[in-house]
Amino acid sequence: MRKLVQVSLALLLIGVAGVVAFQLLCPREREPAYQGKALRVWLQEWFFVVGRDEQVMQTRERAEDAVRHIGTNAIPTLLEMLRKQDSPTLIKMSDLWMRYVHTNRRVRAWAGPWLMPAWFKNQALYVGAEGALGFKMLGPDAWPAVPALTELCEHYNSTNPLRNPDHQMGVLHALIWIGPAATPSFLRWAASSNLADRKCGVIGLGTVRPESSVAVPLLSTSLSDTNPDIRWMAAASLGNYGSEARQAVPALVQLLHDPSGVVRCSTTEALKKIDPEAATKAGVQ
Repeated sequence: MRKLVQVSLALLLIGVAGVVAFQLLCPREREPAYQGKALRVWLQEWFFVVGRDEQVMQTRERAEDAVRHIGTNAIPTLLEMLRKQDSPTLIKMSDLWMRYVHTNRRVRAWAGPWLMPAWFKNQALYVGAEGALGFKMLGPDAWPAVPALTELCEHYNSTNPLRNPDHQMGVLHALIWIGPAATPSFLRWAASSNLADRKCGVIGLGTVRPESSVAVPLLSTSLSDTNPDIRWMAAASLGNYGSEARQAVPALVQLLHDPSGVVRCSTTEALKKIDPEAATKAGVQ
């Protein structure tokens, strides 16, 4: 057994060396930088920072300030980060690393930061999360990226949303952090025949909260969706509008008898926020 582990580790190290060499030799598109550090270096400093609370706060504030200084020049790189897909080789190497190194207690006792070498951090899971984080830092200033993010989200939704849900959610979060500029995409998705699109649209409308006159009627229609996930998401999103969603109260009251417990729970909380008196009359406690 020990020999098998040693052989596996040897093969893993050979594979790591190959990936590192590949990454060093392959030309990369020049990333925008600030104060001599590339965009992704700043994002990794925010994402993987360790230390006391005050140190963590200061490091993250510096990283956020750097990304904001880079500004919209960061958008092409952030989009590429959200598009990243892992190669079969990297997936196998990561699985071996997690099995024999990362989760090994003895290794964890002395390995420290080596538990997450550069090639391991270059997985799509981490790179995509960093890309979404960059859009969060830019906020509404990243509005020029909305068309590309919309197209990317629809690509993930139409191909196979279960293949990499982290990518899908990363793109959706990026659009949400950009805010009102993404509203047309959310409105269109909420009325889509594609289930993954509808989920993104309903979540987006409830989080960004555009004008209630535009969003509430569409969310009210979503309460009768055939999919229970859409129904509970729509109820929760309507709850975020408070009293502005009063027109949805009759439909919400009917949803209190939904077969799904999750839907009933979400509806109960939404009614309390929208119209407490109507909720009490309907027997909500």
